[in-house]
Amino acid sequence: MIEDKSNQHVGGRSKNQRPSPEDHSDKRAFSEVHTPSPKKGKGERGTFAKTAVLPVAGEATSIHRTSHLRPEKEEWEKIGEAIYLDPAFEKIRLIVLAILLVPIMGIAYFQSIHDIVKVWYRVQDYSHGFLIVPLVIYFLWIRFDTYPGTQKSLCWFGLIPILLSFVARYFASLQYMDAVEQWSIFLWIVGVVWFLYGSRVFLWALPSMSFLLFMFPLPYRLETQMRQELQHIAAQFAAFLLQTIGQPAINFQTTIRLGLLEIGVEGACSGIRFLISFFAIAIGTILLLRRPWWQNLFVLAGVVPIALLVNASRIVMTSLFIKYASPTLERFSKEGQSVGVVADKIAGYIAIGMAFALFALFIFYMTRVFRKVNLLQES
Repeated sequence: MIEDKSNQHVGGRSKNQRPSPEDHSDKRAFSEVHTPSPKKGKGERGTFAKTAVLPVAGEATSIHRTSHLRPEKEEWEKIGEAIYLDPAFEKIRLIVLAILLVPIMGIAYFQSIHDIVKVWYRVQDYSHGFLIVPLVIYFLWIRFDTYPGTQKSLCWFGLIPILLSFVARYFASLQYMDAVEQWSIFLWIVGVVWFLYGSRVFLWALPSMSFLLFMFPLPYRLETQMRQELQHIAAQFAAFLLQTIGQPAINFQTTIRLGLLEIGVEGACSGIRFLISFFAIAIGTILLLRRPWWQNLFVLAGVVPIALLVNASRIVMTSLFIKYASPTLERFSKEGQSVGVVADKIAGYIAIGMAFALFALFIFYMTRVFRKVNLLQES
């Protein structure tokens, strides 16, 4: 094959052109050669086509982005073109945002936001709520390379969830349904984004905004029913694990009889904290990995078994500590503090590390089973 040496370009520059410092710092596995395509007819000018050549000796055998978290220079230029807005209309957007944000959030939802933050302070099961908003901002930032661009007009469909949030808050205040009133904040946030920035930005930001649901406490009746069911499951699972390791354990409803000991599985040991936390971690992992939807279902399906196993293991460790290490635990217990409380705290710390280790191992296994394959297409 005879190539036209006069038109040859290596790495996007002329062969005789002196390389820039950026060319030395950003080494590619494949160099690109631009060759003129064959002429199809008389009088037609040949066009340049990109073709990949063999990798340079000592370099990798595939070309891919080292990280999807930071867009490259060309992608930032495309993003800049996509988010360019008319300054006059941007002033209108900011005025509308100020009108919607300050009066409604400050007056209508002040008490609801105050109650939510109070729950974060007092209830350990929802102490993760302080991290939700910063994580949502972070998820939006790492997906900014796929930003679709803001439309230069208001989207009136966004008024639908805003009106629904008003209706939900009004009827919830009449029926004293605090949970519904608090959850209507999510509808208002979704509606504001949809109304101000358009349908494309709304669909782009919806996966990250859905993470905001984890900052709202569950309705009291639903939370109570979940605790009761999880208490029974935890007692049965823990008794089964104790029997597996040779301990004479029998469960009766939410009580485990271990020899002469009777250990009760309280509501705080139901495992609802592990369940909520792992669902939040799983959705955050899905947003970070950007896998196909059917692979994300496997990640969500692994949350419940891991949460139940970790919570049951915590009860098993607490039972064994009480049975075999009571004299030692009495030395570390404070005045008026029982041995069971100390054993439960120690088992809880171990269970947290165990939970993160199991989930990290599960995610590692999923990434090894479902590998990303980069296809090289000839242009």
